[in-house]
Amino acid sequence: MANQINSQLDNVFFALSHPTRRQMLDRLIDSDLSVTDISRGYNNAGPTISKHLRVMESAGLIQRTKRGRVHWVKLNPKPLKGVGDWMGQYKKFWDISLSSLDTYLKKISTKKRK
Repeated sequence: MANQINSQLDNVFFALSHPTRRQMLDRLIDSDLSVTDISRGYNNAGPTISKHLRVMESAGLIQRTKRGRVHWVKLNPKPLKGVGDWMGQYKKFWDISLSSLDTYLKKISTKKRK
């Protein structure tokens, strides 16, 4: 079970590692888009766009459907919840670090006023 979860996380992180794929996901937040619509604004060739879509699809971040001749892409946010849950484990460390930073900044601020 743990290996399966780690594999899913690896796929999602890999998909999110490329700025073009993150931009594509951002565009899918508001509505489903056709592959043609997603391709607009990128100078990449069709096969490159298709490869990005396949990477996101294998990570479970998008779902593709075909209506007539048009391929539609829909955001699937469920894998992002898994990433959020995993990262949430480390929140206590961030909170401690930020609290320590806050204490330090207050301390040096007080020294400068004297």
